[in-house]
Amino acid sequence: LRCPLRAEIQLGTYCNHNCIYCFSKGNHDKRTPKYVFERFGSNSLRAMSKEQICSLINSLELSGTKSVTCSGGLEFFTSPHAFFAISEMVKKGFDVKILTNGSLLHTGDMNILMGCKEIRLSIDSLDEETYKQIRGKQVDFKQMITNLKKLLEIRKSYDNAPTIQLAVVVLKQNISDVENTIEEAGRRADEIISFST
Repeated sequence: LRCPLRAEIQLGTYCNHNCIYCFSKGNHDKRTPKYVFERFGSNSLRAMSKEQICSLINSLELSGTKSVTCSGGLEFFTSPHAFFAISEMVKKGFDVKILTNGSLLHTGDMNILMGCKEIRLSIDSLDEETYKQIRGKQVDFKQMITNLKKLLEIRKSYDNAPTIQLAVVVLKQNISDVENTIEEAGRRADEIISFST
């Protein structure tokens, strides 16, 4: 039996955004730990424990996995153990790639993320009104922008810092904004944008 060289993991089953295109939209689970409700509200879902995370990471290491993507299609940083998991994976020598909406990066030490290979922020628009139209009225656009700026600032202190990419899902809601997003993103990220439809 050959081991996977690359793995994709998610630590929980919740996203703090409500994107109009997302496959997990409306996916809610009744068995939710109290800490998740306290941190993210009544629509929160289950997350892996630290013990489960360590077990998973050890299994991947023993199987010879080289690269781990932290995503799963939901928001990785809704887990209270996201920064712990990334730190452990980096310590074990995995190439770590993060896919995130960027809105919760301020909830932990962003320096931990500097051990990753790549951080991709899904933004969809750098216009606040369009962003909220796509991702939900409750999302904090300004916090996401603040987090992105801080991430880029922290990265300046590291020689082997991760590549930072911005990703956009092109929709009728943001098609007229794409050119502006590309222009603005070019000032904020390394590999400007990956597009999907």
